Amino acid sequence: MKKIFAIIAAVSVAFISASAQSQVNTERYIDVIGSAEMYVVPDEIHYEITLKEYFAEEFKKGAKPEDYKTKVPMEKIEKEFREALYSVGVAPEDIRVKEVGDYWRSQGKDFQISKRFDIKLTDYNMIDKINSVIDTRGVKYMNIGELKNGKMQEYKKECRINAVKAAREKASYLLEALGENLGRVISISDNSYSPDVTYQAKSSLMAMDMAPRENNVAAEDGFSLIKISFSINVRFAIAD
Repeated sequence: MKKIFAIIAAVSVAFISASAQSQVNTERYIDVIGSAEMYVVPDEIHYEITLKEYFAEEFKKGAKPEDYKTKVPMEKIEKEFREALYSVGVAPEDIRVKEVGDYWRSQGKDFQISKRFDIKLTDYNMIDKINSVIDTRGVKYMNIGELKNGKMQEYKKECRINAVKAAREKASYLLEALGENLGRVISISDNSYSPDVTYQAKSSLMAMDMAPRENNVAAEDGFSLIKISFSINVRFAIAD
């Protein structure tokens, strides 16, 4: 008896499943993609400066590499560098060593030690102040690194909302052109890739490279802004 019941149940389930598959969704709909973007002024700027040991003779007129003998040590370069930063208002806790390395040496010469510093700022104007007081003889490289904003999540929310509104507007005028009316929302899909990470401007200030930025930043007055962008897929029903 139990075996017969199991067979009947199995057949019933199969029949119900087949019936469900035979049903076709006849609702009319339109799929659109709404996009939005905004640029945000950073309130935390990371200015990266790489220092490198150098030879005093390098800066003497007519000197040749074979004349380079008096190496200026990193201890002296860094001490003067930090004092210069303090003089324009950079706090000690906002100066961080990111990397220490050395450069290949030519025969008969000492290694030249390098250090990369990350300086946290809240205002782009501080960059000009820093550049005006540091001794550039010991500077190998300078560039703007990470850009952050403490209200990033709020801006992302606003940008997503604007993307959804753009999707509705697009669907409305497309259907209006066909003599149709917009119906209810069927589904919303956020396919954007906007991770909670900081953005970088790759320009080198040492080389005065103010070329167009990468896709995640925009230039304003020669400096960078954070770009936020979202694309939202929305399916709307077409009203009967």
